[in-house]
Amino acid sequence: MRAILVALALLGLAGCVSDEEAMVQDHGFCHGIGAKGDTYAQCMMQRQNSRAIETQRRRQAYADLSRSIQQQQMINQMNRQKMTTCNQFGSQINCTTF
Repeated sequence: MRAILVALALLGLAGCVSDEEAMVQDHGFCHGIGAKGDTYAQCMMQRQNSRAIETQRRRQAYADLSRSIQQQQMINQMNRQKMTTCNQFGSQINCTTF
């Protein structure tokens, strides 16, 4: 369980870059490969689209992992050992299972 929580935390932290920082990185990349004019604009748009796809992929992975954790918790709860205690008061018996 601890490993799953660590994975969730790392997944959330991966790629934490502000929009401004991402723009600077993209500019540096596109400029670094010598893109100019229309090629520069296409490079910037491609980088933005790639980032949007990666963000969506991370969100889906986080949702899948969260769903998996919830399912495991339900299984654990169903499989946990149950205890029943009964008390008798005269001719009446009351039992509680927990």
